Amino acid sequence: MKRKSKNTAKKVSYYQLQYGDSFYQVPVAEICRRIGVHPKTVYRWSKGTQRPDQNTLELMRIIFIGILPFPGWESYRIKNSGVLTYHKQPIYTLYRNDGRVSLNTSQIEGWELTATYDRDKLKYVQKQLDAVMSERDALQQRVTLLNDEVQRLQDKLPKAEVIPLPTKKKG
Repeated sequence: MKRKSKNTAKKVSYYQLQYGDSFYQVPVAEICRRIGVHPKTVYRWSKGTQRPDQNTLELMRIIFIGILPFPGWESYRIKNSGVLTYHKQPIYTLYRNDGRVSLNTSQIEGWELTATYDRDKLKYVQKQLDAVMSERDALQQRVTLLNDEVQRLQDKLPKAEVIPLPTKKKG
């Protein structure tokens, strides 16, 4: 005859994800599917016998709450737009907390393209500046050498007064 388990505690079907002073209930099955952990691991987190590592907590906050834990992005949230792609995948949109501004992935891709273009242009301009600066330094050295040569030649010439030549008077 099979022995009954001493652990008769009911397994929870939701994990309470904390952010600030708020708690969000996330289904255990959804955490397992989207994070890739075993249900027993989530149950251990719920009971408090184990704690998820900081990276896993941040990932769960991003996926399930839509929090962006990056400097400068605190006022934005990721939300499901309710629109599906051709392949039945949800389209996520970036929203500000005030709800006034929403960004979709094509705008973010546009920003990335613009940033990439700007980075490439910056590299190009920096190379040009470096070339001009080295050319300027070379020209400055050349000017110094020519000034030294002029001074050396002037020192070599005898010091004399210049006497104007008499001119013939037309008469």
